[in-house]
Amino acid sequence: MAKSTDPSDAIKKKFFIGAKVKLNAGGPVMAVKEHAANENWSLGGLEIVCQWFSGKKLETGRFAPETLILVKDDAEPEKQSS
Repeated sequence: MAKSTDPSDAIKKKFFIGAKVKLNAGGPVMAVKEHAANENWSLGGLEIVCQWFSGKKLETGRFAPETLILVKDDAEPEKQSS
């Protein structure tokens, strides 16, 4: 089986549906809801759709993969390797 060279495949694997993520600039812990195509964004035009609670209200946002980091638990973001 041939290995995929599509960069969006690696991003989808890293930020899988249900993964806990956080903006690398801070903010609430969010859950990855889906992957969406956006031709205007980098990394193959893939954006990550996340959801989180703000009090009792469910919020949704779209983020470039470069702006997100994985979170091991609600307190400690996973360190990214360069």
